[in-house]
Amino acid sequence: MDPRGGERPDPRVVVLGAGPAGISAGWRLAEHGTPVMVLERDTAVGGMGKTLQLGGYGVDFGPHTFHIRETAESRDIIRTIRPFFGKDPLILTRGTRVFLQGKYYIYPLELLQVLFGVKLSLSARILVDYLVATAKTMFSAPTTEDSFEEWGVRNLGRTLYDLCFGIYSERVWGLPTSQISSKQAQRVAKLNLKNIILRTLGIRADPAAHFTEYMYPRAGISDLFENMAARFRDCGGDLKLQTAAVRLEREGNRIARAVYQENGRETVVPCAGVVSTLPLPALVRMISPPLPDDVLMHAG
Repeated sequence: MDPRGGERPDPRVVVLGAGPAGISAGWRLAEHGTPVMVLERDTAVGGMGKTLQLGGYGVDFGPHTFHIRETAESRDIIRTIRPFFGKDPLILTRGTRVFLQGKYYIYPLELLQVLFGVKLSLSARILVDYLVATAKTMFSAPTTEDSFEEWGVRNLGRTLYDLCFGIYSERVWGLPTSQISSKQAQRVAKLNLKNIILRTLGIRADPAAHFTEYMYPRAGISDLFENMAARFRDCGGDLKLQTAAVRLEREGNRIARAVYQENGRETVVPCAGVVSTLPLPALVRMISPPLPDDVLMHAG
């Protein structure tokens, strides 16, 4: 027994955070027979994917939906998690719009809107920039796109990239897109003018880039993660709410123990592994003994 309050004798995977990523990881591990504990300091699972009750209405904390892509991977995931959406989930049509030069445009972009909805000079610049970017890609040696900006300009041309992704992404992330990874660009903006043209002609474009439907629980997005948490517990998973992880104790290069605080009391859990959904600076500050100064500096 640890003098700080207690010790769980059985090693287990400890998941830090019960937001969408954390509770999903816990559920999958538990379903495969792995002993796992999920620690969440909030009073409910879901993180930013929660539905709050305000004045008799359910209001989502953030814009969370589950997009339906026509890919084998997407179909497999939908079959697996559909039971968590509750009875008769809504299948809705995407209605995203981009506000550009005083007008709203369908997103993902439709070619006719892009070319004829804006000023002629702007549509000409979009086409010329795209053709120049395409020519550079075809006739120059392959290069690695390190930043969001490099990836966007290479795939869309400077004008279309700036209008539809560059300015918006800088506002969202609070950083110049030259300092954001190209992997983030590929996740949120897997789109190019070729796909726009194909869609306009009625030809199916890349299904990973273009999708119009999404699935949503009738009672709010919380249902998805609360039902997932119930299944996690049914599989033997240990979910602790209002419980903050305070320290990760390492031995060499592995985390040997996690320490959490519950009702003012610290408990030590031997770790078979750790899955963290915490911000990286917060995670590295929790590790004891402290990591080298250069690691702390880079993580910050």
